[in-house]
Amino acid sequence: MIPRHCLRKAIRVLMLSPLYFRLTVAARQQLIKEFCQTYFTESP
Repeated sequence: MIPRHCLRKAIRVLMLSPLYFRLTVAARQQLIKEFCQTYFTESP
């Protein structure tokens, strides 16, 4: 499960893009999930 603080930060950053609002809800959810996995995972 993705931490709530990660979701908020991801949405805040992604909302800066005008293309974000053209996506479907399912596409937005997938983008947020991928964003969090890329930028908020702990590196070894």
